[in-house]
Amino acid sequence: MERIRIEVCVGSLEDVRNAISCDIDRIELNQALELGG
Repeated sequence: MERIRIEVCVGSLEDVRNAISCDIDRIELNQALELGG
């Protein structure tokens, strides 16, 4: 079983994009994201 070593909490879609480009194991949203119009 693998362990989560690096976890990133994000608050915007731009933070998600930046986090994905890094070598991370888990992304957690720290606030609700409103998508759409």
